[in-house]
Amino acid sequence: MVHVLHIRKTGGTALKDALAACPKPSGVRIVFHGHFVRLADIPPGDEVVFFVRDPITRFVSGFNGRLREGRPRYDVPLSASERKALNRFPTPDDLALGLYADDPSTRHQAHEAMRELRNVGTRLADWLGDVEELMARRDTILMAGWTDTLSEDFQRLKALLCLSPECRLPTGESAHRAPETQPRTLSDNAVANLRRWFADDEPLLAACRELAGRTHQPIAN
Repeated sequence: MVHVLHIRKTGGTALKDALAACPKPSGVRIVFHGHFVRLADIPPGDEVVFFVRDPITRFVSGFNGRLREGRPRYDVPLSASERKALNRFPTPDDLALGLYADDPSTRHQAHEAMRELRNVGTRLADWLGDVEELMARRDTILMAGWTDTLSEDFQRLKALLCLSPECRLPTGESAHRAPETQPRTLSDNAVANLRRWFADDEPLLAACRELAGRTHQPIAN
């Protein structure tokens, strides 16, 4: 059994759609999970696939996703607290700069926005636990892929699972990508603030880089 974790804003929707549409060889069972399932929730011995992403681009993607309320793929209206946060910090740069602003009120509002905006303030530990927990599962992590190389990693995953070469990732609106017109540019100070905010992700990302080179044939079910 292969479990697919869905870490927010890492290409999980596209991956799930592609794998769900692929005919599965005998003996290969793939289980897709929602955002609230963690690595610790997967039964020991079962194999796992997940994708990770640099926290800066994941932050921007999450922010812009709430700006457009999940459209075009979804339609998830803003909560009152989310709308308040976006009125106060209308761009990703504004919010990132506010995280360590000199003004205490601005800092408080920015920290509150990170908590309230769906997909924005989450950390890798929310899914993977700490490095020790992650590496304890290393022999059953079938793939630790990267959003930046999603297409290439998907090809590797297809080979590992013996899926048809015809299986493809979705394109266009179904790929759930942000329009190019949405704000993506971050100032140097904003990037520095986000690196500080997401500092706990770095050891996990380093472990994922190590795991990325350890893909192996799945255990027979």
